[in-house]
Amino acid sequence: MNNKQFLNEVLASESCPKDFKKIYDDFQYYQNKALDTLFEFHKICEKHKIPYVMAYGSLLGLIRDGGQIPWDYDVDVLVPYEKREELIKALNEELPKDFYYNYLNNNKRCRHMLMRLAPVEFRTEALHVDVFFLIGASNNEKDRKKMAKQISLISKIRYYKYVDIGFEGYKRPKRKLKLILKRIQYMLIPIKPLMKKYYSLCEKYSSMTSEYSIRADSAAQIEIFKSKDVWNTMLKKNDSNQELRIPINYEQILINRYGNYKKIPDLNQRIHEVLYHYKSLIRAKRKID
Repeated sequence: MNNKQFLNEVLASESCPKDFKKIYDDFQYYQNKALDTLFEFHKICEKHKIPYVMAYGSLLGLIRDGGQIPWDYDVDVLVPYEKREELIKALNEELPKDFYYNYLNNNKRCRHMLMRLAPVEFRTEALHVDVFFLIGASNNEKDRKKMAKQISLISKIRYYKYVDIGFEGYKRPKRKLKLILKRIQYMLIPIKPLMKKYYSLCEKYSSMTSEYSIRADSAAQIEIFKSKDVWNTMLKKNDSNQELRIPINYEQILINRYGNYKKIPDLNQRIHEVLYHYKSLIRAKRKID
């Protein structure tokens, strides 16, 4: 299903919200901004032979819908952690001035362990290409779970210490209260020893040569990747004829994550997703010095 088909379905339904046509026109503007960022990222990775693959909803949209999921806007990619320094160097040298990235190396108060790229006029909290780094993990299940738990905990502590409470808790009092309480809980924990431990864990195994990989962030405990399934890749064109890199074994990956990945969600659910994201996106403009 493409954007036009989705819009027509909503406009013809009894569930159509007021002014949805205008809202969705704006929403597609943000979608295109995220795509522009992805294409720049892709060009740099291909030029410097830095492995990456489309992931999660971005992979699902490319396969099922031919591009972005019509009711989603952000972009997810995976990169092996051992290529992190190469990626940083390439971005520093070649990322066009219309884009920037937010990561641990260029922002001491970066709240997350993943890298986020965005057009310069937008905050990365709201509009972004998420670059999730994968680290190798032990073949021993007990050791792997212990490592994932440590990575996840360190990532969560950093998040709560540095998250922008005003932005994340805007018009969400329960969310804001939780963030404040977590900030207080972790206030006295020094960040430097935690990060030293984090880097040590991330550098222990190679994602590209290990049998298993996990995320190098707060989602480390959520899923395990078979490394060979992720890094055995090919190029696929989207609906605008732009090549993007995907796993060759994409079908099994999507089945494992979504089950019947070709099934389209309920219309009300899709409408809600657009409206939910739109509220954040209209606040995404970044003050540029």
